[in-house]
Amino acid sequence: MKKILITGVAGLIGRLAWKQLEQYPEKYDLYGIDRTLERSRSSWSYLGKDNIPPDKVILSELTEYQKVLQAVTGVDTVIQLAALPSPSAPWKSILASNIDGLYNVFEACREVGVKRIIYASSIRVSQGYYDSVMPHRLFRKKKYTNILKNFKVVTHMDLPRPVEPYGAAKLFGEGLARMYADVYGISCICIRFGAVNGFDMPFKETGTWCSQRDASKIIELCIEAPKSLKFDVFYGVSKSKFQWVDSEHIREVLGFESADNENDRVPMMG
Repeated sequence: MKKILITGVAGLIGRLAWKQLEQYPEKYDLYGIDRTLERSRSSWSYLGKDNIPPDKVILSELTEYQKVLQAVTGVDTVIQLAALPSPSAPWKSILASNIDGLYNVFEACREVGVKRIIYASSIRVSQGYYDSVMPHRLFRKKKYTNILKNFKVVTHMDLPRPVEPYGAAKLFGEGLARMYADVYGISCICIRFGAVNGFDMPFKETGTWCSQRDASKIIELCIEAPKSLKFDVFYGVSKSKFQWVDSEHIREVLGFESADNENDRVPMMG
């Protein structure tokens, strides 16, 4: 069995990951760390049932290094989800949760010999394309008929374009992952998740949604990826006829096929 630690296990994607992986008790021995087991703001609307045993979760902020060290000791794979998930969050809050705490996780993993870190980045590292770069911003303006037939999606090889401290902090995390992969040999996989939400419905911003089912499957595929995968970056989004970020790379490397399509759902306001 692989011993798996989920940071931010009380958050929405943390709960989804636990529910997905607990289906295979012969494969995964699950543990978690979070500051509380109460549902986070991101998961209050999530109606799914989960069974996260309190005795398998360490209650702590990631800024408490010794607690983080305790949590990662003996672990094969860390699913790094813990973060302040708000694009509008002030810098001081971002610094504590998404920078200092994140560094503690990577450094503790290095200290105890964790083999793989799966890091939850965000599609918002590329948000600038969607907001202001032609022709990508036509998706946002709903001017689909004006999009060129040879439109090229944004890939992991394109320069990032965050538009707020949250997106920039996620990009910092990808930089940490690159460093710990190259310098210390830890397999680091970065997932630029789209908008995962408790209602499991797309917002009106087309091409940005990631369903709960797809998010869970991506995490499972990252765990099972071959040891030879030392570093990579993937976009984690569900199908859309208005997709503006790449979905081929994750299909080619991880074998991920989206199970859901945002065009089959009625979008929420937002």
